[in-house]
Amino acid sequence: MKELILDFVPGEKHKIYKNNYEYLSEEFRHKIFLINKYLECKNNGDFDSNKDAVLAVYSRTEAVLELKIRASKLKNTDEKFNLRDFKEKFSLNTLEYFCLIISMLYYSDNIYKKLLLQIENTDTLTYSAILKLYFFVEDITEIEDYYSTLEFMTRNIETLCFVHNKPEIDPRVYENLVYNNKNINIPGINIYNNSITKKLVIRENIAQNIYNMISNTSENLYFYVHGEFGIGKDTIIRRVCDMLNKNLVCVNIPQKTELLFGDYIMTACREAVINNNYMSLYNIDKIIDTPEGFEKVRFAIETARKFSQIIFLVSEKNINLSQKFTDLEYIDINLPELNNTENYKLWNYYLKNYINNTDIHELANKFTFTPAQIQNTVKQTFIQTQTQNLNKINKNIISQCAYNQVSSDFSNKASIIRKKHTWDELVLDPKQKNIIKHACNQIKFKHIVYDKWGLNSRILYGTGLSMLFAGPSGTGKTMAAQVVAHELDMEIYRIDLSQVISKYIGESEKNLKEVFENAKKNNSILLFDETDSIFAKRTEIKDSHDRNANLETSYLLQKMEEHTGITIMTTNFLQNIDQAFFRRINYVVHFALPDYNHRKQIWEKIYPKTVPVTDNIDFDFLAKNFEISGGNIKNIALLAAFMAASEPEIKNQEVSMKHILKSLEHELKKQNKMISKDDFGKYAYLV
Repeated sequence: MKELILDFVPGEKHKIYKNNYEYLSEEFRHKIFLINKYLECKNNGDFDSNKDAVLAVYSRTEAVLELKIRASKLKNTDEKFNLRDFKEKFSLNTLEYFCLIISMLYYSDNIYKKLLLQIENTDTLTYSAILKLYFFVEDITEIEDYYSTLEFMTRNIETLCFVHNKPEIDPRVYENLVYNNKNINIPGINIYNNSITKKLVIRENIAQNIYNMISNTSENLYFYVHGEFGIGKDTIIRRVCDMLNKNLVCVNIPQKTELLFGDYIMTACREAVINNNYMSLYNIDKIIDTPEGFEKVRFAIETARKFSQIIFLVSEKNINLSQKFTDLEYIDINLPELNNTENYKLWNYYLKNYINNTDIHELANKFTFTPAQIQNTVKQTFIQTQTQNLNKINKNIISQCAYNQVSSDFSNKASIIRKKHTWDELVLDPKQKNIIKHACNQIKFKHIVYDKWGLNSRILYGTGLSMLFAGPSGTGKTMAAQVVAHELDMEIYRIDLSQVISKYIGESEKNLKEVFENAKKNNSILLFDETDSIFAKRTEIKDSHDRNANLETSYLLQKMEEHTGITIMTTNFLQNIDQAFFRRINYVVHFALPDYNHRKQIWEKIYPKTVPVTDNIDFDFLAKNFEISGGNIKNIALLAAFMAASEPEIKNQEVSMKHILKSLEHELKKQNKMISKDDFGKYAYLV
């Protein structure tokens, strides 16, 4: 600010001010003249003979300044004279305006700071020093009704401009008045200029309703806007401000800040006043439950209402503010999670020019995201597509980027399973296989059934997908779950029941709730493998253990019915499952031990083409003579491959009939099954 004054040429005549710089320079020059004259009189002890002359010059100067400002505004309609505009905007009287300019001069340069401190020989600028200078008196008692004058002056100007209850200008106010600086560098305080110039893709009606309420009143209004992170709270608020041609000051109410908390909030409030903005207060739900946090929220709300007609209170959790602040009247704006239609509209808005409509519907059915997650997914997808030098976007990349938006917060209660198996690899009775395909279609086409055909108006509960795979061990139940995950391109997590079921009362229910909440948040499939223990039939209550077991089963039934995602359960003993589950399970798929034809298919498909296998393996013999499960066949094939790989002396190291039969013998003996050479028939010589 030193350059601003020294660059001004004393005595230079201006018919009008060309810019804010010229105007401030002259204002400051005249105040410096007054300060120097005051200090001269103080040193000479000669106030009386100079007072009238000085005040006359001061009054004449004020009149000239006013005329020049008016002339400048007439000729330079685009030029802002921030200080004078501030004066007019807040109806500052001459004394308040004088106090503001002196505080700016005090802040601008140490040379002028030292001059001002000489008025009373103090360490800091005081209101009494400003009054002495304004009234040009040596003794403060010479000012008529001094105390009332001081109180009247400080009441308005302190609120608008000063910090620490002293005539020290807020640095942000100074930056705005001198340099017209709209940027703010205080962590936690942000200014958003209205920039959303078109209707919102979804929930435009909410923004319109808020706009109508504000437009039809001149009273102060509070809007309590709450919903999960990324649901669109800021977007709706900024859309409202855009329609009203207002900017927005966003304030995070912190636990700690570099500034004194009062100064921090006052600075934010002054931004709203100076720039004619509305205010939004954040973090309410994060700190209000502590005594200190509650007081901070109260102070922020009560202070903000003095500066902004409209205040938005924003939180992720829904807090009953009326219980905590009995005198606070507000309009509650709840933003729930997106429904199917809203979810599709957003996916379609970002991707309609890049992938076909069927794939967009499939994405929307699988990923019920917040608007922020959808937008971030699409951004990452474009980046990945460019990085991989692909000509077009594919849905596999979109799915991968979608899962990057969520954290798999199952801790030790679940582990992810690779979704590597496909329909071709799944050998199962065609009717049962079709049941699984129908189940997958319930996810792919739910937008048609629930939204287009309107069945969501009839089925309000239990819209998730649950499947029970029942059959002996090794018949492909877990493999089928992987096929489902692969078909839907979704992640699948196997629940570790040992970490979920607890002997302590209430812990199992707590763990189950956590599992289902994480699955919903992560848009993943839950696999409860071998769940006989947790899905067991409820029994007659004989002791507390029976009661707790029944409560766990009942709670699981409830959570399964509430869950809107996909749940797959497997069991080896269907007869042990509580009958109440079957009403709540959408699909039950029976996995039987494979017959001859299925065993032969499994044998023929067990090795990929990359595995060297001799041409003389008799899959027909293996399928016809050994009634074993698909899991057994997998174990046999794997052991045979390792046997072949460990024989480098054999040419080509191929998997042969000998390796398979020896592995078969090992697998059967492992299960305590009696087997003799006669069982191997014409191939007995190989064992």
